[in-house]
Amino acid sequence: MRVACVRCRALSAPAAQPPRGATPALTLPRHATPRARLVSILGFVSQSQDPALGAALLLCYSLGSTSLVLLAGVLTGTTLAPSGPLKGVSQWVSPATGAALLTYGTYAGLGLVFP
Repeated sequence: MRVACVRCRALSAPAAQPPRGATPALTLPRHATPRARLVSILGFVSQSQDPALGAALLLCYSLGSTSLVLLAGVLTGTTLAPSGPLKGVSQWVSPATGAALLTYGTYAGLGLVFP
């Protein structure tokens, strides 16, 4: 004997489907590759068929991906200059960055050779 469950039927009702291009963009983690995010934006725009929306989304994407790099460059140039407020730190930036890059490169290379 089957008993009808109104509550179960309400839960199993089909939900509204998001546009196909928006699904990966909403589910990608923050550390996803920029190419995956760009493909998601382009997929969403191709489904919506709106060139103005596409231009606005691509402009926002490009501003968001370059603004932090620009900000870091400006702050580094002003604060770590030889006459800047952090001139004592500026003499250690290049050697510390070089050591970090060499350490990571060596570790990654050895990881490939000896898996």
